[in-house]
Amino acid sequence: MVKNSLDYSRLGISVGRKFGNAVKRNRAKRLVREFFRRNKHIIPKGYDFVFLPRKNLLEIPLENMHKKWVNALRYAARRQ
Repeated sequence: MVKNSLDYSRLGISVGRKFGNAVKRNRAKRLVREFFRRNKHIIPKGYDFVFLPRKNLLEIPLENMHKKWVNALRYAARRQ
């Protein structure tokens, strides 16, 4: 999370080939984008976020993943 000079936050996603084949990499990116889209109300404005998904992302139930990311975003927002 890095501060930018804009009135909105931006998202960057980097998924390397070691993550898996193109289908798995694209699924991971779609999941991250959807989380970002659905949770704009808790995402601090004026920051750039870069997500680096790990291999086990596709194995975690969506509900658990959502809780972990929300907690991480709230923690990051408090630190700024």
